Amino acid sequence: MTPPPTDPHAPVHLKIDSSPEHIEGIRLRLEAMAKAVGFDDRGVGEVGLVVNEALANIIEHAYQFEADRPIAFWAETLDPGPGLRIRIRDWGPGIDPSKLPIRPKDPTIPGGLGLICMRELMDSVEYAPQPDGGILLTMTRRPPHPTSPPTASPA
Repeated sequence: MTPPPTDPHAPVHLKIDSSPEHIEGIRLRLEAMAKAVGFDDRGVGEVGLVVNEALANIIEHAYQFEADRPIAFWAETLDPGPGLRIRIRDWGPGIDPSKLPIRPKDPTIPGGLGLICMRELMDSVEYAPQPDGGILLTMTRRPPHPTSPPTASPA
């Protein structure tokens, strides 16, 4: 993985293997990018969580924990901004998770929260099966608009 750029607004394009050791570095890089484009601490954490879950899902479900499979990762600021577009590409079996039945939340059964987090914490989530196999996941998120202070009502 390449070292973080000095400009947190700079687009990110990484090619990594499917080893879990890469997840933390990518998450931290995206969190810095989210902070730079105006996300508050909660939004930064949510973007980091979603990236973490997306990569973990590829490693577990697309690659069955094989550590030498390719993953391509892109992140860029939205134009017009502020916001982020994140794309993650795998070369797994090409199963589109959005076509699978939604599993109800059950705290007694481990797993299954990654897709729920992505759907609920991102503004858009799209899965595009690729002609040579695998999936291209594209997610976008804009920070919430700052709330305006309440206006005083006339007495």
